[in-house]
Amino acid sequence: RSRVEEVVNDAGAIRTSGYHSHGGGIAGVVSESVIRDSVNTGTVFIAGKATAGGIAGWVDRTSSISNDLNTGTITSRVKRNLPTGGIVGTLKGNSVANNNMNTGEVTATFTDSSGGIAGEAQAARVLHNLNTGKVASDHVIGSRHTNGGHSGGIVGKSSQTLVSQNLNTGSISSRYSSSAGGIAGEVNNAPVIQNVNVGTVTSDGNYAAAGGIAGNLSGAGGSIHDNLNAGAVAEKSRKIAFVGGISGTAKYSASVYNNVNTGSVEGHPTFSHISPVVGRLFNEGHIANNLDTFTRPKWTPHSRRGYNKGVVRLSKSALKSGLNGLNSTLWNAGDATQLPMLRAVNTPYRDLVRINGT
Repeated sequence: RSRVEEVVNDAGAIRTSGYHSHGGGIAGVVSESVIRDSVNTGTVFIAGKATAGGIAGWVDRTSSISNDLNTGTITSRVKRNLPTGGIVGTLKGNSVANNNMNTGEVTATFTDSSGGIAGEAQAARVLHNLNTGKVASDHVIGSRHTNGGHSGGIVGKSSQTLVSQNLNTGSISSRYSSSAGGIAGEVNNAPVIQNVNVGTVTSDGNYAAAGGIAGNLSGAGGSIHDNLNAGAVAEKSRKIAFVGGISGTAKYSASVYNNVNTGSVEGHPTFSHISPVVGRLFNEGHIANNLDTFTRPKWTPHSRRGYNKGVVRLSKSALKSGLNGLNSTLWNAGDATQLPMLRAVNTPYRDLVRINGT
């Protein structure tokens, strides 16, 4: 039940290695409290069973992390599936991360979740944030594991959490059996709405998933709609993988609709499941009206029905001519020089998107 406001930490490195020794540039653990208008420039390094964040490691019980900036490098080096984030390691308990900015690099072992804003979010809200830092769950410690981590430009792993009106320009990468997304790596029973990604997304591993907005999407409450991806999505290994301009997978009644993809989509021509929208579908929900302007990727035997489902292919000139079925309350119509843009993206975001070629 505290308030921390207008605090700057530039004291250098923060390191923890103990059990539940959560590390943050401003606070280790936050409960029923507020941190706002604060800045961290120091590095945060975790080597124990704990979470790491540029502002706070663990945030719980209706806490608020808002208007904060992290420029420090955030690193986790432990094989315990613990999250690492540019602003918050773990965000849960109806807490909110709102209007924050991360420019620091976020790196974790490939078994961990890493996000430009939050490593993991459970029953929370992640709104109006900007990430420009590189995010990766690809560092190897010891022997290889069967399951990898989840990397996202905004959230590494999202469960029952609203992720809305965020922008990512940083590059995202993951290794082994993992998921990588321009906005979220793994999404379970959670809505992802009105976000923009212009960062590149890369996966490298067997049964890995990569998507311009999300890597994996599942659950009846899981939906991705009214998002824009302009970043390239690629799978680099010679193994089975799921690659989509919007999401790598959509399963168990999850829905993907009314999104726009202008980024390239690449995967192995023999093994990958590739689509401008969703790479692999399994008992999916509503998949419809996803606009794509990229020259269609080469069809492969593993593309299957996900290759064309829900895809509306348009030339860029055609996309600029109108909304093409998009919601006019959420999107601005394009014109002769500019593609449609989400109304929730404010002027500074819009300039960043233009700089990155959208």
